[in-house]
Amino acid sequence: YSNDGAVFSVNGDSNKGSYLHSYTTAAIMGYILGSFLTEIAGSFSLLGPGSSGLPALVFLIPCMLIAVVLLAAVRGEIEYVLLGGGE
Repeated sequence: YSNDGAVFSVNGDSNKGSYLHSYTTAAIMGYILGSFLTEIAGSFSLLGPGSSGLPALVFLIPCMLIAVVLLAAVRGEIEYVLLGGGE
């Protein structure tokens, strides 16, 4: 891998697939899923009373991270993503 950060570009990297498979898109899809789960948890009080800010931490961040890590695993770049491009 070159250490120029192209894998993490907003436009996607032409060598790594289309924009639909970029890390930005994966993070956004994870955010959308996390937002949906947050709304469900808030609407039905699934985390108990008094947990108004907690669903964002419980759902948004893990959904975004899981989406990015899964994409990295599928693309064979898991080590590159987790270690920050180190060799």
